[in-house]
Amino acid sequence: MRRKVQLTRWNSDAGKIRGTTPDVRELNKYLLSIELKINKIQEQLSENNILITAEKIKNIYLGKNSNQKMLLVIFQEHNDKVNELVGKDFSAGTA
Repeated sequence: MRRKVQLTRWNSDAGKIRGTTPDVRELNKYLLSIELKINKIQEQLSENNILITAEKIKNIYLGKNSNQKMLLVIFQEHNDKVNELVGKDFSAGTA
């Protein structure tokens, strides 16, 4: 969900909105939760010795993991492997 803030209400040094109203507190809490999730993603990439880029962090945060495959692609790969093994481990009828 996109959220907007008036530039005059933004505290760039603190990275949050100025004010103490309930809506300001809620939005600052939301911003903090995003920051914590991004830091956790960065930490996990670092622990696994994976090259860290802003785009990679963004994609993981948004759930756009490039390692995911569509179900039909997985079935096609399986069928291709079975076809290669016809006569060795599988009969033509199995394939």
